[in-house]
Amino acid sequence: MHAGSRRSACGRTRSRWGDSVKTVADFKKLAVPGSVWQSVNLAHPGASGTRTIIRGSSVLSYAFKNADGKEGSNGRLEMPKSSEVQFDEANPSTIHFLVPGLNGPTIGWSWTLVHSGTGRAS
Repeated sequence: MHAGSRRSACGRTRSRWGDSVKTVADFKKLAVPGSVWQSVNLAHPGASGTRTIIRGSSVLSYAFKNADGKEGSNGRLEMPKSSEVQFDEANPSTIHFLVPGLNGPTIGWSWTLVHSGTGRAS
């Protein structure tokens, strides 16, 4: 276990940032209604901002507020496959979404958990 990590009551490793995202299953457990994520879009920085999950499990609906000032509640994200994401050991509450690149998959955008949700649809 890394310095700054601790075991939660259920035995999962948690970091100083909170819950760890080490698998798509972890992301699915944490991406529940009310959870807030910070999105960083490398291709379109203006589309970076907060994402608040509204509902869904296999397809997430979310409200967003982007760095460019655009706001809405029609965001949609299909639950990724393991091959479509990367996990960040330096920040275990972050998931990186991969896009095709010239030399293989590259990170297109990332979501970092800011606040855990209730798990209940609003």
